[in-house]
Amino acid sequence: MCEESICVGAVAEVKIGRHLVTVEVTEILEHGWRVRSQSSGKEFEVSRIDRIVSEPENPAPECRTPKKKLSLFEACIAYFRTQPRDRVLFPICCKSI
Repeated sequence: MCEESICVGAVAEVKIGRHLVTVEVTEILEHGWRVRSQSSGKEFEVSRIDRIVSEPENPAPECRTPKKKLSLFEACIAYFRTQPRDRVLFPICCKSI
């Protein structure tokens, strides 16, 4: 399943135990999605969506995959890119990132 195609408002099917439940995506989280069951109305978090039943007519601007956390190395590179060359402090410590 292509996670980039899952938007807020999409109707999908998720597997809960051995049952397939039809849900509506209400929020994109860091490690999955918050969904609402169409049959019971309960909200819960899922990390995997099996199948998209229908896309929303007007996709929300937050139609993207959740951001993953940066590794320490990637955070260090991002820090160096934001600082002017003459102001970069050596040695760098984790607190400054």
